[in-house]
Amino acid sequence: MRKLLWLLLPIPLLIIALYTALPYVARSLIEQWLTDQGFTAPRIELTHPGWDRLEIPSLALKQSGNERQIQVNARNVTILFDPRRLILAQEISEIRIPQMQIGITAERSIEARLETSAAKDFDLNRVPPSLLFQYAPSRRLVIGEVAIDYQAPEQPAIKARGNIDLTRQQLLSRVRVDITPQSGTALDPVYLDANFSARQQLALALSRDNLMLTQITGDIRTQGPEWSAHLRSELELHSLFAWMQGLVPLLPVPIKEGRLGSTLDIRWPSRLPLDNARLLEALSAEATATLHAQGGPTRIDETRVDSIDLQLSAKAIVAAANVQLSIQPQSRIQALNARTDDWATESLKLQLEQAVNVETALSSDTPLSVSPIRLTLSPEKITLSEGDSISLSPVAADIRLSTAPLSADFQMSSKAASLVLSGKELPSAAVLLRGNWQPDRATGSLQLNTRAPEASLSANWQLSDKQVRADWRMAPVSLSSLQPTLKRWITQWPDDLNILKGELKLSGQLSGPSPGAATTSTDIALRSAHLAYGTQLEAEGLDADLALSVSQNAKIRSTGVLHADQIRTGIDILDTRIAYRFTQTEAGRATLALEPIDLNLLGGRIRLPALELNPFAPSFQTTASLEQIQLSEALSLYQQPGLTGETSLEGDLPITFNNGELEISGGQISSNAPGWIRYQPSAELEAAAQANTGLQLALSALSNLQLDQLDLRVNYAPNGDLELNSRLRGQNPDWQQGRPIDLSLNIEENLLQLLRSLQISQRIGESLQKQLKR
Repeated sequence: MRKLLWLLLPIPLLIIALYTALPYVARSLIEQWLTDQGFTAPRIELTHPGWDRLEIPSLALKQSGNERQIQVNARNVTILFDPRRLILAQEISEIRIPQMQIGITAERSIEARLETSAAKDFDLNRVPPSLLFQYAPSRRLVIGEVAIDYQAPEQPAIKARGNIDLTRQQLLSRVRVDITPQSGTALDPVYLDANFSARQQLALALSRDNLMLTQITGDIRTQGPEWSAHLRSELELHSLFAWMQGLVPLLPVPIKEGRLGSTLDIRWPSRLPLDNARLLEALSAEATATLHAQGGPTRIDETRVDSIDLQLSAKAIVAAANVQLSIQPQSRIQALNARTDDWATESLKLQLEQAVNVETALSSDTPLSVSPIRLTLSPEKITLSEGDSISLSPVAADIRLSTAPLSADFQMSSKAASLVLSGKELPSAAVLLRGNWQPDRATGSLQLNTRAPEASLSANWQLSDKQVRADWRMAPVSLSSLQPTLKRWITQWPDDLNILKGELKLSGQLSGPSPGAATTSTDIALRSAHLAYGTQLEAEGLDADLALSVSQNAKIRSTGVLHADQIRTGIDILDTRIAYRFTQTEAGRATLALEPIDLNLLGGRIRLPALELNPFAPSFQTTASLEQIQLSEALSLYQQPGLTGETSLEGDLPITFNNGELEISGGQISSNAPGWIRYQPSAELEAAAQANTGLQLALSALSNLQLDQLDLRVNYAPNGDLELNSRLRGQNPDWQQGRPIDLSLNIEENLLQLLRSLQISQRIGESLQKQLKR
């Protein structure tokens, strides 16, 4: 019996020894694991172990190397274990850490360390994500609160506070992240939720104030020489940009709401090249993205917009350091209530009509390649300053970009564009704009075509930093087809004025250092025009060549020549030429200079000397000279039966014009050659002469009066009153044996009324009868 007791005694002693050794075994395992992780001189304080647990009141670790320092401090660590599994499998069941602090200080940024690293690549298979589960110090690690501080030069300071729950199958974590940019203004804290499984399935979520910023889900494959990942992400743009205001430059457009959804399939070698060029060659990826964003009130320079809506779909492929980006059709951007001080529009939409493909090589200087771009621009209700407006049908735009050298060829067209100025609408026109843009200049052409009236205008233009120039020309257009448009535009267009035929040509130029400081010049050519103003005025064979220029300081200059084959006003005026020069200063002072004018009428001409006046408030004095005016032509105007005559007249008419009133004072007209007058009175006048001997004698004398001299004194008042004092000297060979005749005749009538009726000859007869009855 005693022998049996001695034989059994080692068993409890062994059990006691094993129990006593348990904390030392656990400590050895922990220190060994920490040493394997590269920590030096770990300091661990242990208490007396329990049967299934070990308490560590404090733990301090330090790791230095690779240009960084890591410090770890933890308190009140509890290690739970199954004694049997601890001894047989050296496995700890669970580690509980209520609090842990981790400090990471880098001497240089990650980018700087990679640039100077002697290593050519990094073998990712040495640290696959699966190691997190395979080499965990326990079957479960629970950290109630971990505080991580990271600092590195040229990088934002990062602090993270949260919890970690790690098992052999899954990592769960929720941490609060505080980022302080180099500017010193800390961002609002965000929360990162992470879920990573041993099957390498990943789920990340970033939130702020219970609002989601971004979500990323997917899986990672890390077997073999090539690693890959398939990821899906959702970004809430409004919340994300609101949080990142202190980290990234402010966006020109405040994001009111928006979401960016994307998928990414990426592949990379397990031996990851550390050289950027080789890394780009080794990477391959395919991505899709869908963006929908709305921006709030925005101001860019002088342009203000109430809201902006953006919808975009894109695909991207990266392979062998080449990037191919494709922006899909129907991608669009729309601005609502865009305006400046000069214009405004209710809506402006820009939509992509075909895919735009962009391709570039990341590791070489190969120029960026961009496929042709086809867009549609759709504006609605464009209003200009002072109530003017523009109406445009959708504008089709085609753009071809070249990057070496940088330039763009473009074409824009609209089937219908109309302009309303001061409540008057210009004819709708089809517009075609072509051009080439380069960083220092732009050139192109413009074509406008209208149907009513049928007209075509073409222009060539060029823009640069120091010069703007445009040359334009309008194809000949029928004047009669222009009349409806002119009537709409010219408020005071007389109803009786009609353009019967003719042709108009226009050309011009705009040039200067900038559009706002340019001088505009226009050449106007009128050919074979035929105008009629009721029954009072008609002009045929009207030609005009006019030049007009307007400078940036509102100086106006115009010169021109007008010629008419025939002007009918009751008197036919032939072959009339008017040449003028007009100037207006910056202060608004206007001057009109007329060259001498010859009015060919009545078989002779009336000559007006050169004249200079203010056309907006005309006031002048001049003298009209009459040369070779034929009495027969003058008498034919009056259409008085029985009155004929022949002689040449000449003289001067002093003319005064002031405040819109015309006056002739002391005009002298005389015959310059012998002539004759024959008057066969009407039956009524002959009957009156039977009872009046003086009248009978006068009529007899005028029946065949051979003129030696005819003198007229002319006075004309602004109200239209005309006073003609005439003196006729000569003889009638058929009356009293050629007795000398000296006859004075005064006519006083309103010329305006007489010209309307063209019955002045009747007034002559009446005046003659009145004179002889005295």
